[in-house]
Amino acid sequence: MLREFWSRVTQFSGPEVDPDTRKRNLARQFFIEVPFPVFKREALESQLPLLAGALHEQEVVRVFQFYDDLSKLKLIESKLTTSMHEQREETRAATAPGSSGGLGQVLAYYPPTPFDDSAPNLWDECERLVTQLLNEGNPLEPP
Repeated sequence: MLREFWSRVTQFSGPEVDPDTRKRNLARQFFIEVPFPVFKREALESQLPLLAGALHEQEVVRVFQFYDDLSKLKLIESKLTTSMHEQREETRAATAPGSSGGLGQVLAYYPPTPFDDSAPNLWDECERLVTQLLNEGNPLEPP
């Protein structure tokens, strides 16, 4: 599932823009518009008796570390979603009274942009984490 996700990311072709705008576009596309796939640690924990009998202790540790890293991606998604919601609310609040909204809206003040501000760094963290996970591989998959 992670390889499929990253394949879609690498095939994404948006407009030619500066690096930070591209990262915002990727974060919006792959975490806001299409939610990140869910990896349930609870599913893994339910299989612990089987894992303990089938794997060595070091392998069990690697499996749990892998799932902990996957949960970090879900945390990045949560931060991006929250900041996008805040940015939309700030923009709504800044819209001047009597303004029609949309492309023709008039802003009473320039609102904070939490998503635009945080997305590039969060995308860098996502990219680092996914690259690391793909390089190390899923410890439950055969080599």
